[in-house]
Amino acid sequence: MWNEAIWLGLPRAEIEEKRIYQGDMNGRFAYYRLEVELERPGELTADISANSRYRLWINGEPVLSDPCRSDRFRQYYETVELGEYLKPGKNVFAVQVLLCDSMYVKEGPGDDRAPLHSVDTLPAGHRLAMEGTIKDSSGNCLAGVTTGKAPWKVWLDNTWYLTKEPVVNGNMGALTEKIDYRRTFGDWKLAGFDASGWREAEKLDMVKSGFEMQFGILKTFMMEERPIPLLYERPDTLSKELGEAVMGDEDCVTVAPGQSCRLLFDAGGLTNAYMRYETEGGRDTEVTFTYFEKFTKGIDEVKRDDYVHGEIGKNGQVDSIVLKGGKLLYEPFWYRTMRFLQIEIKAADEAVRFYRPRLLKTGYPLNPGSVVKSSAAWVEQVYEMCVRTLQGCMMETYMDCPFWEQMQYPMDTRLQALFTYVCSVDTRLARKALQDFHDSMLPMGLIQGRAPSNPRQIISTFSLHYIFMLAEYYRRTGDGDVLKLYRADADMILEYYDRHIGALGLVENLGYWDFVDWQEDWHNSAGRPAAVSKGPSTIINLMYGKALLDGAEINEATGRESLASHGQIGSPFLRQRVRLMELLFQASFLPVS
Repeated sequence: MWNEAIWLGLPRAEIEEKRIYQGDMNGRFAYYRLEVELERPGELTADISANSRYRLWINGEPVLSDPCRSDRFRQYYETVELGEYLKPGKNVFAVQVLLCDSMYVKEGPGDDRAPLHSVDTLPAGHRLAMEGTIKDSSGNCLAGVTTGKAPWKVWLDNTWYLTKEPVVNGNMGALTEKIDYRRTFGDWKLAGFDASGWREAEKLDMVKSGFEMQFGILKTFMMEERPIPLLYERPDTLSKELGEAVMGDEDCVTVAPGQSCRLLFDAGGLTNAYMRYETEGGRDTEVTFTYFEKFTKGIDEVKRDDYVHGEIGKNGQVDSIVLKGGKLLYEPFWYRTMRFLQIEIKAADEAVRFYRPRLLKTGYPLNPGSVVKSSAAWVEQVYEMCVRTLQGCMMETYMDCPFWEQMQYPMDTRLQALFTYVCSVDTRLARKALQDFHDSMLPMGLIQGRAPSNPRQIISTFSLHYIFMLAEYYRRTGDGDVLKLYRADADMILEYYDRHIGALGLVENLGYWDFVDWQEDWHNSAGRPAAVSKGPSTIINLMYGKALLDGAEINEATGRESLASHGQIGSPFLRQRVRLMELLFQASFLPVS
């Protein structure tokens, strides 16, 4: 679509009034709100996107969170059907927009204001774009929601921002919230909220490419429709309590003035979900939410669900709020990953009622079609466990682990893609991963060690896993068109390695982070084989050898074998074959390290 929409941003007066300037915007939120009056029900198909992330509510009901993770060369947008959320009378569109920008990080990844690492973004401020027309069943226009046309308002929250613990102890994937609702709005998504004091959103530039594209001048945001389906959001509740049940079969618990209450829930398995917490009363009450994977004591001295002998320790991710009284529905902006949830309620001078936690489980809509049958019961159990693990690591990208990092690394992604091919015919997320890695290619000839990512990181060995993933994707799908798109990447990576061949005829001194694995002997060297500090590493050279072989296969599969057949010794295909033989021969004389 994108015919009339204009990007909306923050008015200068809003920024000046809130006294939030450059260097202090990262991790903050802008709230966009549109009120639409409808005489009768309508249908709405809308396009929507934002910088950096948004969550959309209509009439207080959560709809979706996006945009799909992309990079600085493409901005994805979502096309969504929204008619089911509309009603006669006043309708409220509420969009919470987060800015995650590494430009505003002062102390590197350890800064508590560091950006959401799994989101790559442009330094263009809090932006929102939406386009659509509400129509009746006959196609007549009832109202418009297009930004730049409809009267959208905005409010910049200067009362809190996302924070995180230091990387060594904390969670690199998601950021934590500390909100004092005595200072900010809790009901701004609802029809009864008075937004008359909010400012009209600033009109920036057209979303659609204009005349400048005739001259090859790129817009700040190059819009593309998301290449994967929307993530699901499925309602659920937490019912299993650990220890002495506080709620039991009741829907809520009341904490008297000056009293405290501790709730402990087991979700039954690792869960990705948008949380929804409802409270009533309790002005000045402090509520803390701790999400964690397992109970711990020492190094795995207790089972992960042993709440009697284990403890949470420093493994939890913590959100906290202070209540202002009245009714409140608290919904953390980012989804939370947890197996267990601890809630601590400390009432002040007014009793507080806390309702049973609700949640919207979320993830990629993978539909496993493979079935494993065996006379040994453990075989099916292991297969089901593997499927659950894969599903837990599939969102808008694959991710190495949903609790700790939520980032897409080539080595982890390669393994997850392989299992995806085993259990499903849906290869869309794997194709997106290949595009993400391709887009991350840097001028020296390596892809980034994780993509999309903020900030940039290079793990030199992971570029080899990207080559492995390309070859494996082709073997599983036979999709030569995708292989042709990225075959030049394999050439660039192999040429980078070729430039790092040392006196022994083997690759060494690759630079950046030449990580292989966290095996015990390499912990002191940050996952790097001990040999790399002295010269060539056997395992890295063998990985390079396999990459040469896969690179040759990629060339053959995409029609480049004719160069070799004409006797051109310099062709990538023949040169890689010859180099592989030399490499494997020489590596056989190195000590394994």
